[in-house]
Amino acid sequence: RFVLEAVVSTMRTGSSGINAEYGEYVRDTVAAKNLTAKVGDQADVGMLLDAIDDFYEAAETFERARSKLFNKQTDNVLKMRRMNDQLILLEKCFTFAPGLPGRPANRHLLFAPSLLDSYSGAAFPGIFDTITMAESDPSFWPEVRTQITLATWATHSAIRALSLEHFP
Repeated sequence: RFVLEAVVSTMRTGSSGINAEYGEYVRDTVAAKNLTAKVGDQADVGMLLDAIDDFYEAAETFERARSKLFNKQTDNVLKMRRMNDQLILLEKCFTFAPGLPGRPANRHLLFAPSLLDSYSGAAFPGIFDTITMAESDPSFWPEVRTQITLATWATHSAIRALSLEHFP
């Protein structure tokens, strides 16, 4: 019982919102780095950009549902647990077992240190690092396309993980 109370308390006071942590950050970073211009006609990023927009909306919807549940000061532990499970699944959606190109120990497709700047994190570091490599060596463009595909797939998986309709 004590553990459940601790989980409930943490979930009530915890996150400022996954849309702030993930959705806005990803959308702003991709826009700031001008992904479409960087890849030019070498790769299509349209599906990834659409997925990022859809993810942002899914995150906002999830946050509204979470806030509504916790603002009621409810003791419905099962609903809180379900939402916590969704957040855990969200993290798993962005974990890629083989790791990022050249860095098998870094497995998070969304947040990881850049290969070229280890002091700062990067959104979709696999994409932006391989783009930088492809600019000097065109043989990296297939890997850029692979990284875009992985990021799109992971983002769609994350949207599904946050979808309230899949978790009654």
